[in-house]
Amino acid sequence: MARLSALAWPLTAGRCALPLLLVLLTRAGASETVTVAVVAPLTTIVYAHQALGDQSRLGIDVDLPADAPGGLAGSIFVVDDTGQWYQSPVRSALAPGATTHLLADLGVAALWRSEPSITDLSPARRALLRRFGVFIWGEHAVPAVVTVHILQVEEVPSGPPSPLLDQSAGSGVLRDLVVDGADAGGVVHGQTGTRWSLQLRPAPFPDNPYDPQLFSLDLAVNGPDGFYALIPGFYDLPMALADRGDCEDSQVAGPDRFMVRFRPRLPGTYRLTLQARWHQGAVRSVHLPDLVVAGDAWDEYVHVDPVDHRFFSVGTHLPRFIWPIGLNLASPCDQLTESDPSKRAYGTTPTPDRGTFAYDAFLARLAAAGGTAAEIWMSSWNLGLEWNGKWRGYHNLGRYNERNAARLDRLLDLSWAHGVRLVVNLNNHGQYLANSGESEWLTNPYNRINGGPLTIPDEVFTDPAAITAQDNLRRYIAARYADHPAVLVWKLFSEVDLTQLGIKAIRAGQGGMEELRAWHEHAADQWHHLDTYGHPVGTHVATTYQNADPRLFSSPFLDAIGLDSYYAPNVYTHASNLSGLMVDAMLDPERGVLVLHKPVFVTEYGGGFHNMNHDELGVEHRTGAWLALVTGEATSPMLWMHEWVDQNNQWRPYGAIGRFIAGEDLRGAQAATVTLSASDPLWAQAWERPGLVLAYIQDQRWAHAYAPQGPVAGGLLTIGEAVPAGTLAYEWWDCDGGVVRSRGLLRHGGGALRLVVPTFHEHIALKLRRTR
Repeated sequence: MARLSALAWPLTAGRCALPLLLVLLTRAGASETVTVAVVAPLTTIVYAHQALGDQSRLGIDVDLPADAPGGLAGSIFVVDDTGQWYQSPVRSALAPGATTHLLADLGVAALWRSEPSITDLSPARRALLRRFGVFIWGEHAVPAVVTVHILQVEEVPSGPPSPLLDQSAGSGVLRDLVVDGADAGGVVHGQTGTRWSLQLRPAPFPDNPYDPQLFSLDLAVNGPDGFYALIPGFYDLPMALADRGDCEDSQVAGPDRFMVRFRPRLPGTYRLTLQARWHQGAVRSVHLPDLVVAGDAWDEYVHVDPVDHRFFSVGTHLPRFIWPIGLNLASPCDQLTESDPSKRAYGTTPTPDRGTFAYDAFLARLAAAGGTAAEIWMSSWNLGLEWNGKWRGYHNLGRYNERNAARLDRLLDLSWAHGVRLVVNLNNHGQYLANSGESEWLTNPYNRINGGPLTIPDEVFTDPAAITAQDNLRRYIAARYADHPAVLVWKLFSEVDLTQLGIKAIRAGQGGMEELRAWHEHAADQWHHLDTYGHPVGTHVATTYQNADPRLFSSPFLDAIGLDSYYAPNVYTHASNLSGLMVDAMLDPERGVLVLHKPVFVTEYGGGFHNMNHDELGVEHRTGAWLALVTGEATSPMLWMHEWVDQNNQWRPYGAIGRFIAGEDLRGAQAATVTLSASDPLWAQAWERPGLVLAYIQDQRWAHAYAPQGPVAGGLLTIGEAVPAGTLAYEWWDCDGGVVRSRGLLRHGGGALRLVVPTFHEHIALKLRRTR
């Protein structure tokens, strides 16, 4: 049964509506009567509750009884998935005692306009129409009860093309070209380090604008110093985001279009050629005016360092060492604080999910504390682009969530404004895991029960249709976001060893590694081709380093190694605490990842994953960055429990490690992590390079008990047994405050170098630098 509801809805000031309207809809022999109270001067809107089908034209008969008042008129409207309203400008008078036939052609964009007038009904938006109905108004307020019979809602076969439809569209043309920086003389200007973009509308406009097999747009760029790039374009529906207080609101803010984004790094002249292809075979190549770029040479993109592949650096000319410091901000609210009893023990309250506006405060406080990095997830509940069509904003496979696409745009801009770079996590293990409390397989659009191509989660790594869908999504993400310097790493998977295939191949050793590696190599290779800015590509495993299977991570296609460092006694480790685990992660002779000579970054750690408690989390939070520094990891580890940090004001560790490492450079062929000898109860590890020692010393009583101990006095630290003679400058640092406690010079005569550690509580750090 087709059902209608009627709403009083403000449209245009000055229109008057009837005080009462009785509505009856009939479709395929079924009918329903709805009585609606209407208050002038509002227009009456009658919604059909059933979804709009694939009609090319929509016909509705409105039958007024003979005693109905005159002066009534009606028209058809449709609504897309974003809530955007489109209405036919053909408004018919409704004659009492007669049937009025309302007809609307959905195939002609020019016959529709939106309310407010910001976009037309393109084929892409028409494919996402969800609701329809009739709106009725009167010229004057009429104190009467009116019965309206909507007798028919049917598909009307398409007739001859409307003269309003441009018949040249079939040959493939590009229209409404707008380029940034164009002046009245036709010269196009740009600035180094600043995004430059263009937008246009192709005709014919593809029904699915996300499918590059239907339509693709690329920009060939030839620039100074032999620069060349082929930059993919992407479809965009402009969205305006607003903080409603309890959630993030979004509204369509303009007509849909295709865009290309480019961020030049060198001044000079760039030659630009648009390349457009339609599936019918039409091809257009359009030479644009040259882009003249001013400014100094600029390059703020993070890469794997070209000389010391264990670290990240910024820029390609004289690469600058970077050691990102951050926190895992996977999503604004960690729902596990509600569902996981162990996490509730931390005493946190779930953050109200105000979308990207919740990140405003997180990023501001992280940056103010000294943080320079974070991780975010493109998950089904946060910033994902492709998921189950029953979820708000999603459309199953092949069509993307424009609301979330706009939110990720905003988040990247916001992060960059705060000086924070983001590890962008593209997939999480629960999407391809069955029969688990973390499984999302039942709602996954790749699942055959939801119309997808797969019968089991493993097939996402091998099925041709799934591979094509993922290729298309990567192209879109790269086209829209790759120019952004706020991207630190593209992370292909979070905890890939906990996907169904990952469990089999990595954890159980039951086969499937060839498929897992082949998928990663294909995905990473595609990223390297699409992302002309060269952001690193990595993937990530759960629990500890022992799941970082070298058969996967040794692949030359993968630039970086993502780990968890969750310490639990005798679980994936023989170490006695987190410090031992993090040393083993690099140096374990069987599975240590240092031998892979790639940047290692930990994006989950802290508090273990069993028997969590506040004291353990606190100690590991205070020590994690120091441990990562002296063991040679490429970033600070990122604590998962960001709400615990925020709600307990635990921001000090970020500034402390940041001040210690400021101005230092860990790179070098002879740079290495070294375990130092120290008197009981001290434990010490250092990062050494010629002329520099950065050491971190812990009171092991505190690191084991997760509880305050008495001061440590008179401890001895051995730097080496055969240190050459010379003058050394030393600084002892307070690890919690990130300040120098004492400094001075010592003249070493050569041989064994042993230092008396100043009296300290819990942990202390040392800088030792040769001056001559």
